[in-house]
Amino acid sequence: MEHLSPGSSPGTNAGSLSDFEETAKINRWPVKSHVGPIKSIVTNTHARTTIDRIPPELLSKIFLVCAVLWPTQDLDSSLDDYFVHSVGPGDFTCGDRLPWIAIAQVCPYWRSVALACGELWRGLLFSSPEATKEMLRRSKGVTLIVKAEGGYNPSIYENVRTVIPDIGRVSVLHLCFKAYHLQALLRDISVAFPVLESLRLRAKSDFYGDDPPFLMPDVIFAGNSPSLRFLEFTNCQISWQSLLAILREVPMLDSLILDRALPTNSDIASPKQFPSQLRVLTLGGSVDSCTNLLAQIAYPIATIATFKCEMTSRDNPNFYNFLQRAHSAIRYGCGDHIIQSLGIANTYHCLILQSSVVCHSSAPVPSQQLPNFNVVLSRDDYRRIPVTEFMHAVVATLPLAEVQILYVSGLWQSDIDWSEFFQHLPLIHTIHFRQVFSPELMDVLA
Repeated sequence: MEHLSPGSSPGTNAGSLSDFEETAKINRWPVKSHVGPIKSIVTNTHARTTIDRIPPELLSKIFLVCAVLWPTQDLDSSLDDYFVHSVGPGDFTCGDRLPWIAIAQVCPYWRSVALACGELWRGLLFSSPEATKEMLRRSKGVTLIVKAEGGYNPSIYENVRTVIPDIGRVSVLHLCFKAYHLQALLRDISVAFPVLESLRLRAKSDFYGDDPPFLMPDVIFAGNSPSLRFLEFTNCQISWQSLLAILREVPMLDSLILDRALPTNSDIASPKQFPSQLRVLTLGGSVDSCTNLLAQIAYPIATIATFKCEMTSRDNPNFYNFLQRAHSAIRYGCGDHIIQSLGIANTYHCLILQSSVVCHSSAPVPSQQLPNFNVVLSRDDYRRIPVTEFMHAVVATLPLAEVQILYVSGLWQSDIDWSEFFQHLPLIHTIHFRQVFSPELMDVLA
């Protein structure tokens, strides 16, 4: 395969669509499903059009569709949405990371159109400084996508630094590095992010999790990213002032993930923040740190909220306070919501509570509502999760009177008083069991 580099001239001459199909077949390009639509478009453009006469605007759109749909080789596609792994100097030209680049080598005309289409080059690669600089040049001022994960190749960090002069046009910024690398990168970023839509920062930890978190600068991003829709901080340390400032200044926020990034202190006086567009909320940390943040925010009833609470041998969590704050954070009209279904699952080191919270006035109430209130309790030691204590808090704080469906799994060793528990579920009509369940539960149901 020839490289699409400055000054190179492709070896394929201009021809017809049948020539393109034959070339695709020889090179095993995965375009079988796209040749038909392309042929239809070209045929309708002009009855006798050859592939070197397709209007450049139309050809650019075809290239962009191919760039989105073309599968990536030798990499789990589910990872592409998060971080692009660039490990080899050949990534820029061999097609592993730009598999669509082959179609731009069909003829000189297609090559010239590809080089003039800045959107094709906005997803930057960091396999080498030359590759990054060349893609920045070819992107021609369009918004940029920066996804990078620092692994065993330290040069990736240095290559990411070449983007700093153009950081103002970054729309997607996903970085996963050691804390000291993130610290150095973001220390040099003080400009506004007017087009930033997705920000994901992860401080990598070693196998034992001993690496320190990334210390987030107090002034970063506050007031500078009005278009931000997706925000994730993982293993980052952020102050209340910075976090609340970010929530105030991002009215379009759709997804918020704070995993091991919650402020620890609770001595904060501030009006509740209500990100009205929030669709996904995920909090990870101690029960107390989740409780503290839930006291500062409210979110729409349709938000899928997940709380991953980690317990240590030193913790003495207040489950009542946590569930009260979590429930009161759901923004709804007074008395205008119900919990329709409830799921409880227990393993040796993990307890999961799931429920579907819906508007009572919904007509009709959705019958297959996915759980949008999820609590996951886990431990870092060999002690058991305090299931009974947690379930006492559940029945005391959550409105369970209209629960109709119950899912139960792995609660055979708990000390739950099932007779008392079902008194809080007068409308229950369906129970789903999984795995072994306790004889006491069967006695109550009998």
